[in-house]
Amino acid sequence: MFRLEGTYGDLLPKITLILEHWLPKSGFKLRSTPAYAHYHQNHFIDENEKFELDFYLPIGFF
Repeated sequence: MFRLEGTYGDLLPKITLILEHWLPKSGFKLRSTPAYAHYHQNHFIDENEKFELDFYLPIGFF
């Protein structure tokens, strides 16, 4: 689980860093179940376009 915070436009680059940089170096592999997010603050409905969420990445050793 990754806690991500930022403003509109920051989310995809943060997820890209996790998938393209952290994951290959971690020793884990992506599982076949989908990733998901639990929003604490949603940038689409927040007047300041800020988000705060927990990004759950299904990983395991293979």
